[in-house]
Amino acid sequence: MKVVLTRCGGTREGETNVPGCYPPLGLAYLAAVLQKQGVDVTIIDAEVLGLGHDQLLERIPSDVTLIGFSATTLAWPSTRLAAERVKKAFPDALLVIGGPQVTAFPEDTLAASAFDLGVLGDGEPTLLKLVERLGRGGNLLDIPGCVVRDGASIRENGPIPWIEDLDDIPFPALELLPMERYRCVMVEEPFVSMITSRGCPYRCDFCSQIYCGSTLRSRSAESIVDEIEHWITRYGAKEVVLFDETFGVKRQVALRVCELIQERGLSIRWNARTRINLVDRELLSAMREAGCYALHLGIESGTDRVLALMNKKITTGEIAEAVAVARELGFQTHAYFMVG
Repeated sequence: MKVVLTRCGGTREGETNVPGCYPPLGLAYLAAVLQKQGVDVTIIDAEVLGLGHDQLLERIPSDVTLIGFSATTLAWPSTRLAAERVKKAFPDALLVIGGPQVTAFPEDTLAASAFDLGVLGDGEPTLLKLVERLGRGGNLLDIPGCVVRDGASIRENGPIPWIEDLDDIPFPALELLPMERYRCVMVEEPFVSMITSRGCPYRCDFCSQIYCGSTLRSRSAESIVDEIEHWITRYGAKEVVLFDETFGVKRQVALRVCELIQERGLSIRWNARTRINLVDRELLSAMREAGCYALHLGIESGTDRVLALMNKKITTGEIAEAVAVARELGFQTHAYFMVG
């Protein structure tokens, strides 16, 4: 069996994201679990390679069995068009969609596209079951965690539990990606991106965290630092970009990560995304000493009234205090705002 996983960009064909482009960690995690089971898997990152739909078709092997796309809502128009082309060129391959777009809008996404099936939420266990069923010619219509096309109708099967022990998942298969092509104007190269948790316990009204769980699931500090050390050794990584929405929710894990980085003598810059109400002088000092130099903070608004409407559960006073401490300790501070 041959599996191809791909990502289309949210820009026009042939264009790339000028500020930067990060590795598609979701696809790399899926590829890693498939590799562990001996599946022949390839990743085609059309976004970073600047591939148009015709060029994408040229890269897909003729004997492919399953073609999987991952899409955010921003990238959905391009992904939908690519899927139409792929289905015509590879009618016998199973065409699968995963990612935030289909998890948020399962039936609508399948109804408006050429995809045969959608994978919802954590994709690793569902994709493994899908590949196993496909390999032995089993029924694909009743797999939990999927939205499926059954003749003229579309139905959503029951959910599967979120993955609780993230340490069980192998490190993402970054070796299948063109790592030399990823870049960001704000970070030092070579760099890697990582996640140390999935989900979020907060309920900001605007957030898309529906697609990775309503509760926080965190990796162990040892697993996190093992991965950092792995990328330093393998790629000579100089910087790690932590893409957790809320690094520091599990405070003791965050503090232990900082301790382990120093205990192992790892020379690495890193930056993190977190919430105003999670950071204080103790945690920020530990992060700074362990090489964290930049914080990306969800501030969103400058008025308490709008923050309350968003269910953000922070105040302008807390924002001012947290940013002042971070600046005093030497952090670069970057703020996310919602306008309009």
